[in-house]
Amino acid sequence: MTGRTYPLHPEPLFTFTPAFEKHLEKMASPGLKVGLKKVGCNGYSYTFVTLTEMEALFMHVHDVQVGTKKIVFEDDNAWLMLKHSTFDYVRQGLNFKIQITNPNAKGQCGCGESVNFD
Repeated sequence: MTGRTYPLHPEPLFTFTPAFEKHLEKMASPGLKVGLKKVGCNGYSYTFVTLTEMEALFMHVHDVQVGTKKIVFEDDNAWLMLKHSTFDYVRQGLNFKIQITNPNAKGQCGCGESVNFD
């Protein structure tokens, strides 16, 4: 697993599994925009949107370089709620999905699609 550290933070702010990094590198887009949306039975749901070439060119307040790709956090709230999380790409039955293990989350619904931070 790869951890991303910053000068003022000795421990990794984000961890990316090899499966996640491999998935990201295979994407045709230059990266992902990650956010939180108020929805679901437990409060928030993670959102993932592919970046356009134009979006990838801009400097973002909260972004992380992962190999040749970029992860852009939608806003301060997403950055703060997701820091210290592990990003993975896992198989569930016949499907694959991005899975986030977030130590900031206080709970999640039974299906795992929404989390809360209370």
